[in-house]
Amino acid sequence: MIGLMFREGLGKNECMVIAFPNEGFWDIWMRNMRFPIDVAWVNGSGKVVCVRERLQPCSSILGCETYVSEEKAKYVIEFNAGTTKRIRMKKSTKINIGL
Repeated sequence: MIGLMFREGLGKNECMVIAFPNEGFWDIWMRNMRFPIDVAWVNGSGKVVCVRERLQPCSSILGCETYVSEEKAKYVIEFNAGTTKRIRMKKSTKINIGL
């Protein structure tokens, strides 16, 4: 539930991986975030199924947009804004989660 909330940032080559118990349409929001992020949703086979870039922080409990994948995912990976473009991650990229 807390994820990256209240953190000041991530290192250049850091990310946060959230593993869910099963594939589904898992959503995130930017409540109490202090920096923009890129988000990738990844299925159980390691295929990126959705990427959203430069999601902006939100401080309102009632007005924060939620973001959800276009397809079912098992993992959500959160990066510093601009990282998915820098590493050329896009929908259909295969990655090794290593969990």
